[in-house]
Amino acid sequence: MGIDMVLVERIVARSPRLRRLLYSLSLTFLKAAFRFRRTGLDAFARPTLRLSQCLFRTASSRIRRRYAAEPKMTSDSRFVLRRLSLKLLIVLIFAGAQSPLPWGFGKALTMMLFMSAAISCALALMNHQRFRLGVLSYWDESLAFVLLGQTARMVFLR
Repeated sequence: MGIDMVLVERIVARSPRLRRLLYSLSLTFLKAAFRFRRTGLDAFARPTLRLSQCLFRTASSRIRRRYAAEPKMTSDSRFVLRRLSLKLLIVLIFAGAQSPLPWGFGKALTMMLFMSAAISCALALMNHQRFRLGVLSYWDESLAFVLLGQTARMVFLR
């Protein structure tokens, strides 16, 4: 459901060009974070700095584990699935409540799904979560919301 980090680590380990690209992106975001901090925009400085750190860690990561024969569902992953289903239920209830309004159910559902994806990304960055194989996290939740939002956009907003 999410990005396979072992595969990403293998690609980064074998591709010096990709590693240099990730390092340069990390440095660019770090410079932007310092500019934000200098101008007093601390609300933008922190997420930019965390994104820079995440890119740097990905570029400097080494292969730590092999593929498991069969990934097993851990209790953390079950918790994330429950949390995702509860969030989807809440989004559907609030989007359904907006159906008599001028923008309607489809637009409300699409916007709420994309906002939920953005919030999940922000929470993943704030909690320093990494993409991991076999364990679901806020990153996987964010990807699910983006895919559902794109599907709702194609169905309702044609």
